[in-house]
Amino acid sequence: MAIPHGGRAGPAPAGRIRRLLVAADALGLLVFVAAGVRVHGGLLTARAVARDAMPLLAAWWALAPLTGVYRNPGWVSLLRHWAVAVPAGLLVRQVLLGRPLGRGTLVFLAAAWVFTAVCVGAARLAARIAAGWP
Repeated sequence: MAIPHGGRAGPAPAGRIRRLLVAADALGLLVFVAAGVRVHGGLLTARAVARDAMPLLAAWWALAPLTGVYRNPGWVSLLRHWAVAVPAGLLVRQVLLGRPLGRGTLVFLAAAWVFTAVCVGAARLAARIAAGWP
């Protein structure tokens, strides 16, 4: 797929596209975590962000080769990846924090699915616009 970049004709280098998408996804997930920490009354410290972000980011990147989210970038691959990686990361987080897996976890997962979709989708859209992609 030819993606305009920097005013030049032709395809953008695949590595550059992947790096931009990885950064956009990480930014979206970190915004989600930071907002969650603040909304739930926590202090926005490096420790709080790391505690909540690390399982999510680890699952996001560990599952990327399986879902092809960066190999075949697009909204469909992102949606497929998001549907698997977000619950995996959040469930690992719940277990690491010693929280029970029950009805509250399902509510948390549902809310997190919506808000991670908004955050990651907005970050990806901003990246596409900034890079001049169609």
